[in-house]
Amino acid sequence: MQVTLAVWTANAVGAIVVFAFANWVVPTPELPNAGTVRLVNLAALGAYLLVALPVGALWGARRLRPIVRWLGEDREPDESERRETLRAPLRTPASTPPCGCSRPLSSRR
Repeated sequence: MQVTLAVWTANAVGAIVVFAFANWVVPTPELPNAGTVRLVNLAALGAYLLVALPVGALWGARRLRPIVRWLGEDREPDESERRETLRAPLRTPASTPPCGCSRPLSSRR
């Protein structure tokens, strides 16, 4: 439960920091409706948090279920459980977009 809370907190804080950075730090062209744009971005942030946090928690719990099961049984893992446990950290980066995938969208040429 503590790990889930830590992951939720890290993701929520990260999303809020990106929102704040994009709205108040990064220079943008003058918009006649900047307030509306911020409001739409805030709604998108809220929708993201409402969907992504529970989906991510459920997905992570499902992927880690075999590991948690043998740990709860207080026994030594068999070979496949040991292999799954050692590979678990490698799967998380594989399920996220590669670094730099948004670079073409953000770089000025």
